[in-house]
Amino acid sequence: MKTLGSIIVILLIISIFIPVVNQSIIKASQNDDLIEVTTQACGIQGYENTTVKLTKEQYQDLEQYLVEFRERLNQTSIREEAVPIFKEAVVELEKYGLLPRGMSENQTLKLILRHNEQRLPVVDANYFCLVCGKTTYTLSYGPLAIVADDILLLIFLLLSNPRHLSGTLLGDFIDWLLNILWIIKETIMTISAVVFFIMLWTGGLFSVFSPIGLLTLLTFGYTTGNYENDKYPSSGWVYSIGLTGMKKYDGPELWGTARTYPYIAFPFAILYPGVLGFCGLKIRSSSGYSFFIGSALKVNLSTNL
Repeated sequence: MKTLGSIIVILLIISIFIPVVNQSIIKASQNDDLIEVTTQACGIQGYENTTVKLTKEQYQDLEQYLVEFRERLNQTSIREEAVPIFKEAVVELEKYGLLPRGMSENQTLKLILRHNEQRLPVVDANYFCLVCGKTTYTLSYGPLAIVADDILLLIFLLLSNPRHLSGTLLGDFIDWLLNILWIIKETIMTISAVVFFIMLWTGGLFSVFSPIGLLTLLTFGYTTGNYENDKYPSSGWVYSIGLTGMKKYDGPELWGTARTYPYIAFPFAILYPGVLGFCGLKIRSSSGYSFFIGSALKVNLSTNL
């Protein structure tokens, strides 16, 4: 397993319909033989920030645990076998202080193990499931970020060729107004570029403002510019255990296919949601990998775009 980097992000998301924790961000900085980890609870009241320091040995033990976690999960085939493993993972994370101050093990367990199990016909996707994985190019989006991007995209489309609006009796006033709108559009594009690359680095900055977790999604892979040439797939592994049993996605190229249409991160990328309605923990390393564990309404990935 690649060494976890010095930046750890824990996102806890809260939902109206399913109890979820809103996102938390963990940032780690290495100082001599200690790794300082600060947990910040964002967008949720009642949980204070907390800072812990781990020795290199403790950090290596945590990495080794994640390797063993995957190996044990690999041997499961039904939800009943996976639930104890997920419970142990929460307990293990709590040992290292990787839960926000004031949040107990029981509270976290109730959040990620909430969904009731039912039976569905066998399909590629999984529903109302436990989910975990370790992947690259994985971003998290809350509903506010999705709405904001949709609005920016709409404005961009309206202003992409504004001169067609000038054939009216308003004449010069219309031209002046269109020039102003054009400046606004260019400003929006600049801001959006900065926002997108920040999100790519942090693994989902705006999702910390999400008031509910029901609409929160995790994306896997993205495309930019020339669709055929500029493809950036996610890589790693994702496991889900839910209504349709155990689903495993593993390989050097993974694309989210949980929605019938991709998500446009205006204006520079098209993202591919693979997990919908996610609630749980998301830990990001500076190496580009994200480890996540929790539950979701739907999970579906593919090795082909």
